[in-house]
Amino acid sequence: MKMIILPLVMFMLAFAANAQPPVPIEEGTGRVVYTEVVNVAGASQAEIFKRVDHWFNTFYKNPASIIQTKDTAAGKMDGKHTIYVYNEVNGKKNQFGQVKYTITIEAKEGKYRFKIDEIYFFKVPKLYVEEWLDDKAVNKDVQYGYLQQVHDYMTDLTTKLKETLSKPAPASGGDDW
Repeated sequence: MKMIILPLVMFMLAFAANAQPPVPIEEGTGRVVYTEVVNVAGASQAEIFKRVDHWFNTFYKNPASIIQTKDTAAGKMDGKHTIYVYNEVNGKKNQFGQVKYTITIEAKEGKYRFKIDEIYFFKVPKLYVEEWLDDKAVNKDVQYGYLQQVHDYMTDLTTKLKETLSKPAPASGGDDW
């Protein structure tokens, strides 16, 4: 019995190591897109927009360089940001390159929608991250690793976004020094 279980476990581990990262693929475009509509019971569009503004200002180190559009009346804010992906050579973590993305958050009465798209590896021409899912790639395990890093970052971002927007924005401190 042990002779059968060990090879089975080894096979399952090998399969799991080569499994594609669980990134969301948008139907129709085939692009990696993170999007969701989240209900916020009893919150007005203005209150949700305040929470969005608070999230941008706490999540990003330099929100002024990220925010592209801030339309209070329409309840829409969007921005562009860059993250880094890393590889490991001889046990040392090295920066491999930049992945850029666009985030758009729209607020309505009692709900908001976020959309993270235009996720691409910065090179000429752009390399959209879904291209890292190519099973025929020579370095597919490495590419899956980069895509997993992007997915982990986006999962953390969306978790923190939903957590922040679930609570009222803190009152501004005014001239309290």
